Amino acid sequence: MNVSAQTQALVLTQTALAFQAGVSTAPPPQTFSVLNTGVGLVNWTATPQISDGGKWLTVTPASGTATSGVLPLPVSVSVNPQGLAPGSYRGNVQVATPGSGNLPQNVSVSLTVTSPDPAPPPLTPSGVILIGQPTGSSAAEGVSIFNPWSTPLNYSSTVVTDNRVNWLTQTPVSGTVAAGASATISLQATLKGLTPGLQHGALRVAFTDGTVHTVDVYVIVPMVAATPSLRTSTALSPSAIVLPAATTQACPGSTGIGPSRLSSSRLAR
Repeated sequence: MNVSAQTQALVLTQTALAFQAGVSTAPPPQTFSVLNTGVGLVNWTATPQISDGGKWLTVTPASGTATSGVLPLPVSVSVNPQGLAPGSYRGNVQVATPGSGNLPQNVSVSLTVTSPDPAPPPLTPSGVILIGQPTGSSAAEGVSIFNPWSTPLNYSSTVVTDNRVNWLTQTPVSGTVAAGASATISLQATLKGLTPGLQHGALRVAFTDGTVHTVDVYVIVPMVAATPSLRTSTALSPSAIVLPAATTQACPGSTGIGPSRLSSSRLAR
């Protein structure tokens, strides 16, 4: 058998690719190139071959031409973990050169599917109490968002109130939390025009994975004559607050924490 000079002309820049993904998150593609180290042109085809798990492996483009002395375009290899159970999966991309006499070459591909990505943790604290002058605004209180993921976490937020008055504001309304970092949403209440007593609202924070977390927010509106010195929540004891009857209507989706369940640790700091 005569072996031509082009028999061993085909070289792959990668012989193995490894992917890791959550069950709902596809990792970015990886690439390899088909080099022609001989002379002339070599036409090639790339075919995904899967040992188990269904059609989770794709290759683009499926064919091409390798020209001697020319830098080739990369071949993109993608995996899709959708529908796969956690575990390990194997396949390969077979690169063949029809009619050249060269034997097919393979790029082995491994995919490890992990458990579902963790949901964003609850916001801290889960409840906030705001206090201020009846004709002014409360001091600001912060709600912390922690991102345990290895990728940035996007969020958006809304506020609602039981009495449908726009006395509660949040800053910022939306944002991005870097991987492994924390961010703070600042809450503040405008007390002017509110009925003395305990008013209830809620902060709702939605994340890109569909998770929504809620923080109950209460504002204490003092009676002007009875409590003229109330300014902020600093060193305020629950026993020092005398309130009219609290509103009983709850925001949809809130935990419905009543006055009897307000934590003194948030009041006396």
